[in-house]
Amino acid sequence: FSIPDYRVFLRSGEVFLVEVKNETKKKITFKKDYLKRLQAYSDLNQLPLKIAIYWQTAGVWTFNDPSNFEERNGKWFMPIDIAMAKSEI
Repeated sequence: FSIPDYRVFLRSGEVFLVEVKNETKKKITFKKDYLKRLQAYSDLNQLPLKIAIYWQTAGVWTFNDPSNFEERNGKWFMPIDIAMAKSEI
């Protein structure tokens, strides 16, 4: 397991887990097992997992579901344009 950075409680009663990342390039990549460990903790707690990414090159935040990532060469990958298009912000 890997414990995400935050457990968020909204006034609406919704609760979810958030892993926060800072990216200096125009794509973000995770080792396959890293995202798997975060998701395992999320599943254990029966809470949705979200990935918040600050893209330094563009000066913007995105808030993405792990399903937005694409698997490539044993890693999870997402370019900034896909992250922005699928962001839940």
